[in-house]
Amino acid sequence: KEGIAAGEYSGAFFISTEEDSTVKIRIPVSFVITSSAVPPVTVWEADTSWYEEDRWAEEYTLYTADELAGLAVIANTEHQFGGKTVKLGADIDLENQEWTPIGIWNGPDNFPASFSGVFDGQGHTISNLTISDQSLKYIGLFGWIGAGAIVSNLTLENVTVSGSNYVGALTGFVDTYEGRIALIKN
Repeated sequence: KEGIAAGEYSGAFFISTEEDSTVKIRIPVSFVITSSAVPPVTVWEADTSWYEEDRWAEEYTLYTADELAGLAVIANTEHQFGGKTVKLGADIDLENQEWTPIGIWNGPDNFPASFSGVFDGQGHTISNLTISDQSLKYIGLFGWIGAGAIVSNLTLENVTVSGSNYVGALTGFVDTYEGRIALIKN
């Protein structure tokens, strides 16, 4: 369910019968993904160093728009942050630059890259959020919030978001997979 980044991949696909396991077929597989299905974050220098420095940490604090853009890159390509907490340590001004949502819909044949952790704004404000691509679905600051996620203590100010379906300022979609509820509170 995690996103797949651009790169070279190889492995094998196995087929065997269920009853006696006498028929086994191994098919080698090798493929290259030249780009991910994730729209790039191009306005900021998406800063992922806060995550790269300690991938196993349970809590991270973000202070800049570049770090918030880095959260979008990571959540949309490799890690959904389940079991982790991301906090804001300062107000963040997105300067009306085009935003790529944190957690995205990858189309009907793929799993979404949702944000599934805890996002605690700690009373801070994210301002001047802009998304204007009319072809996008599931968009907002968070495009897709996964089941069991919590988003809290956050103020959005001066938001302009438009798209084709499932559009909101905070989120485009909140998943309730297997009856688990995502919680949005202030």
